[in-house]
Amino acid sequence: LRALILAGGRSRRMGRDKALLPVADGRTLLEQTAALIAPLVPDVRVAVQPGTPPDPVRRGFPLLTDPAPDLGPTGGLRAALAADPGAAWLVVACDLPGLTAAALAALVAGRDAAAAGTA
Repeated sequence: LRALILAGGRSRRMGRDKALLPVADGRTLLEQTAALIAPLVPDVRVAVQPGTPPDPVRRGFPLLTDPAPDLGPTGGLRAALAADPGAAWLVVACDLPGLTAAALAALVAGRDAAAAGTA
C-alpha cells in the first residue's frame, strides 16, 4: 500500500495554492496531510501537474507528475498507476483540513486487498 496526495490543482477559485495554505500549527495543508498518512504506509508521494513551479514544500516529497495538464484528479491517479502498476494506492486530496488520522486508519482497515479498488 502506497499513498498519493493530490496536490496539483490550479486553485483557480481559491486564488492561491491550496496545498501551501497554512494550518493552525504552522505547517501547510500538504504537510499536515502527509504527516497524517505517513504512519500508515511506507511510501507517500505527491501528484503535481506538469509545469508546477517547484516550491520548498513539494520538494520535500517524492513527486509524480501528471501525464498531461488539466486532467484533474485523474491525472494523479494515472501517474501513480504508471509509477507502480502493481501497488495499491491510498489517494487523498491535499485540501482536506478536517482529515483525521482515525479516518485514514479506518480507510486502510476497510481496504479489501482482493478487490481492484475500495472506495
